[in-house]
Amino acid sequence: MNKTPKTKVAVFDFDGTIYKGDALIDFYLFTLNKYPAKILWGPYHAIVYLLYKLNLIPAATAKQQILLAIRNIPIKTLQTYVEEFWKLHEKNLMKDALTEIKKLKRQGYKVVIATASLDYYMLPIYKKTGADELICTKIGVIDGKITNIIDGENCENQAKADMVKQRFGDVAMAFSDELRDLPLLELADEKFLVNLDKKVSGHENVYWQ
Repeated sequence: MNKTPKTKVAVFDFDGTIYKGDALIDFYLFTLNKYPAKILWGPYHAIVYLLYKLNLIPAATAKQQILLAIRNIPIKTLQTYVEEFWKLHEKNLMKDALTEIKKLKRQGYKVVIATASLDYYMLPIYKKTGADELICTKIGVIDGKITNIIDGENCENQAKADMVKQRFGDVAMAFSDELRDLPLLELADEKFLVNLDKKVSGHENVYWQ
């Protein structure tokens, strides 16, 4: 009996790989324009961000602290903000990344975005990239309002690799701009570092705009 060929999977990080910049920070700043009083969180969040960059607090902790500024927004209101946000920021999707996704889909690959970015703003945009599936960080909702609490794992580093492996096993290709995604890249037969000058054995460097 002939077996159905296994689907080839190509996994892309999002921030810095498909999207120019950090979508969480961009959405945070966008939200501050909606609620100017929340700018009072700014100095505290600057300290949180610095502690994260110095590796003094985990990324999940930093993310949950930053989300304090947008918790308790009703989901329906948030969805409206997300639509407005992407109308302004969809231009930050890198054309070369979108071209690569289209090429791989023509070649029969299932394209997956695996990102630490958050579900509420990733769900509307990932399909516009041409991707087939999304693996991301999920944020809790209580009484129809967003919380600042991560529901499950923060989808980064080893946790991201574990989520992808649990869903697909090993994959054909993986793309990321972050060395912290090396656990994810190690799942792939072909490994690509995006817009990084650093060379890593067994990884190909690509440069996208």
